[in-house]
Amino acid sequence: VSPFPAVPRLAMALVLVAEIGAAETVHSAPQDFLTTEQIRSSFADVLDKAVVLDAPGTTALNRWYADGRFASEWRNGDRQGRLTGCWYARDSKRCVIVDGTGDDAPSVPRCGAISRQGDMLISHNPDGSRHGAHRLEPLNTPATRPR
Repeated sequence: VSPFPAVPRLAMALVLVAEIGAAETVHSAPQDFLTTEQIRSSFADVLDKAVVLDAPGTTALNRWYADGRFASEWRNGDRQGRLTGCWYARDSKRCVIVDGTGDDAPSVPRCGAISRQGDMLISHNPDGSRHGAHRLEPLNTPATRPR
């Protein structure tokens, strides 16, 4: 029996955000999708504390730069990694190209919509499914400057 009888079980997903230090609720409510320009301005020179919704237990600390570069440090349990690449906004979607490693060529662009839910942004995969929940803050604050 649901503790929220008026809310269907599938209408709510609880996302525990250990790296952010709080629990957030991401609802399946109607979403406010960002335009191309809103995506550009939202991801220009920001630190992004993200929870990867389609890879349970994964968190990421991303730096999105206005010049189109990004750097990501991710963690899932004992596993961790770093990605770099470039990003751009087109057709109301954020597109990401991950740099190649070693002999690997860079990835092909992966584009998905961005929606706003409360004080978070939700990134979507190309098929429309949810990829990540993002909390953004300005990159140029003393706490976010690279050491």
